[in-house]
Amino acid sequence: MNKGRLEAYTDGVLAIVATIMVLELHIPSAPTLAALVHQESGYFLVYLISFICVGSSLYNHHFLFSITKSISKLTYWVNNIWLFSSSLLPFATAWAGHYPNSRTTEFFYLAVNLFWALSYHWLSQSIVNDNKDDPKIQATIKMMPAYRSGRWYVSAFWIVLGIVGVMIMPILGLVSLLSLTAVSIFSAPRQQFNYHF
Repeated sequence: MNKGRLEAYTDGVLAIVATIMVLELHIPSAPTLAALVHQESGYFLVYLISFICVGSSLYNHHFLFSITKSISKLTYWVNNIWLFSSSLLPFATAWAGHYPNSRTTEFFYLAVNLFWALSYHWLSQSIVNDNKDDPKIQATIKMMPAYRSGRWYVSAFWIVLGIVGVMIMPILGLVSLLSLTAVSIFSAPRQQFNYHF
């Protein structure tokens, strides 16, 4: 399959995911900041976490596909599995955002995020395998902060820790994802990737 078509399809799905999430923000019942905070504060925090995840994954996805020379049928299907997990984000975000003190909704939100993170790691590994003949591509992908050795284990562990935290207090799930999101933002490299193959 042409990797450009897969990129375009992925861009479209992620744009729809982001659009659906923002449509869950409703106009406050009164024209005051207090009404906005009271009515939308829970959802907005969960929406912010999800939106940052979608935005950062879009950047990483474009980088991966800009340096790869070929993709296999497996990569196509793994990309679809990752997009499926991404398509669950608006529902999980809305449910957790509207019921932030519910163990069920927070557990589900974290489970979707774990599925999303693991499928994204699988996608990156599939792309590395598709380009076995080019060690420069493999090394470049493996040097990205999101793919450095052990990094995905840390993310998965942090999400699992959040799932355990939900059993103690539901809001701990959001705290764990917010912490993971902040670490991801602030640990990103300062230089821009400008690799041309």
